[in-house]
Amino acid sequence: MLLLIAIFTYFSGSQVGYIYNLTNIKRSKYNHQWCEFKFQTSPSKVRRVVGFSVPHHAELQRFEESKSPIFLRNVIENKDPEEDDIVFNQQSVVQAAANCDVDFTFIPQLKQSNLPLQKQATDVDINEISKLIQNQKVHTTGRISLGSLEPKKVEVKSSHQVLKVKEDCLIEDKTGHVTIHIWGDLIEKLVHGKSYKLANLNIKTFQGKTYGTTTDIRGSKN
Repeated sequence: MLLLIAIFTYFSGSQVGYIYNLTNIKRSKYNHQWCEFKFQTSPSKVRRVVGFSVPHHAELQRFEESKSPIFLRNVIENKDPEEDDIVFNQQSVVQAAANCDVDFTFIPQLKQSNLPLQKQATDVDINEISKLIQNQKVHTTGRISLGSLEPKKVEVKSSHQVLKVKEDCLIEDKTGHVTIHIWGDLIEKLVHGKSYKLANLNIKTFQGKTYGTTTDIRGSKN
């Protein structure tokens, strides 16, 4: 009984959307075969999927070429909003979806290998942030409000570092406000009520809400 509970907690029900930027099959240093692709699940949300089921690669490629919506079932999802990847493994299933199963229009994307170098982040007003897509980087300026909660410790999976993050913060300007997650040393550097330019703010979405995470800071003003 305990085993069944663990399994159904571990796997999600399904995700529906459009696949693009499917890579060729790669081989890790431990000789595991894998691939990855982007999966658009809403007008503003794109998630990275890491696939370990090599037999599904040809099928995924056909869906990418046809630009048809699909269901990904029995995928593993990371519930940490900072780590939004999906894992597609041997127990996962890909199924065709009908156009009526998605409520947004897919805009086909170029393969990453054909894209020019990523443009530098641009300056935006805060009311524009809600319209941005996952992992887009921007600069924005506004007044910082620090919440009352203590920072929590989070292990960053890519580096296995344990860093502090403060998630109950806002940045606001004359156009609006948005939640930001402040990481690491910036927690001590930022002063409640002062205005700052946050450089390379990384845009994230979780459960339909858009927020920013800090990576850098450029100057301050009263």
